[in-house]
Amino acid sequence: MRLARAVLLLTLIVASRSASAEPSAPERTFLLWLEALRMGDVPRMAEQTKLPFAVAGFYVQMDKDCDQTVVPNLTPKPVIYNTSMLRIEAANPLKLARGLRCLMHDSMLRRYLPILQAGRWLAGPDANGNSGRIARTTSLKVAKVLRRFAPQIQELARKHDLVQAIWTDNNGVTVTALAAVANDDAHQPLLAALFVSEQFEE
Repeated sequence: MRLARAVLLLTLIVASRSASAEPSAPERTFLLWLEALRMGDVPRMAEQTKLPFAVAGFYVQMDKDCDQTVVPNLTPKPVIYNTSMLRIEAANPLKLARGLRCLMHDSMLRRYLPILQAGRWLAGPDANGNSGRIARTTSLKVAKVLRRFAPQIQELARKHDLVQAIWTDNNGVTVTALAAVANDDAHQPLLAALFVSEQFEE
C-alpha cells in the first residue's frame, strides 16, 4: 500500500511539473503570435514576424481585403483559391501588414484559438470551450495533415526551430499549424513561415 501511494505521489509530482513547465523561447514566440491573431492585433503579429514571411494552407472568403489588395501585391504568380493552396508571401513591412490583415478573415483559424493565460494554453478547455497544445518538433514528426508541405518544411528546418500547434473547439473543428521560427543568439525568435491545415468533422 505504501509503495502504491509513493508511486502515485511521484506520478502526480512529475505530471504537475510537466504541466507547469515554461514554454521554450520558440514556443513562446508562436503562442504570442497566435494570441495576437486571436485578438486581431496586426501590429503585434508583425513585431513577432521575420521578413521574408510566408503562410500556406489557410482559407478565406474572398473580399476586397484579400482579393483586390493582398493577392496582387503578395504573390508573383496567380493564386489558386482553395483550402490547401492559398498562400501569402511578404518581403517588406507593407506587404506583411496587408497579408496579416488578410489572415484576419480566416474565421476558423482565429475563432477556435485557446485564450493565452499566464503565457500558456490551459490543459483543458478555456472559457470559450477551446483547447490546444503546442510543442517543438522536427521535420520527421510533422502531423500527417501538413505533410503536403514537406519540401518547404524540410528546407526551413535546416536553420529554424519548428513548433507545431493543434487547437480545437472540441466539437468537430481542428486546426493544425506549424511555425518555422528563426532563432539565433543575436535576435529574439521570430516567425518566418506558417503552414496550416483546417479540418471540420460533423
